[in-house]
Amino acid sequence: MRPLRIYLKNFMNHRLSEIDCNQFQSVLIVGKSNKNDRISNGVGKTTLFRAIEYALFNQSYATTLDKIVRDGKKKAEVEFDFDLNGTMYRIYRHRTSTGSADVRFYKMIDGVWESISGRSPSDTESIIKDTIKISHKAFTYSVL
Repeated sequence: MRPLRIYLKNFMNHRLSEIDCNQFQSVLIVGKSNKNDRISNGVGKTTLFRAIEYALFNQSYATTLDKIVRDGKKKAEVEFDFDLNGTMYRIYRHRTSTGSADVRFYKMIDGVWESISGRSPSDTESIIKDTIKISHKAFTYSVL
């Protein structure tokens, strides 16, 4: 699995972030608070990886799911685009501050994102799991 794009809106401490992973081969994530290079704690570096974990598995090891939505906001959104064996996929998840959530799964077919979501969120979770072929535990130990 190769990450292509990560989009976060009101996810934990990220107001709005989008990273196009196609622009680099490898990356070093460095945090900076208020344009001060000496302040890097709590600025959202780890949250980028937690967003991928949330997109893939609907889980966030660092916090409970009810803390996903940025303080004072009504909805958090995460989109994660990735390449798997030459095929591009997108997972979209949102969660509201009241706890309702949705997941959608897409596949790039002839240059267009086509939905491959199931009839229900649990069906879609199964499709994602069958596609990525890695458990949350294995992902946590090998990737995070």
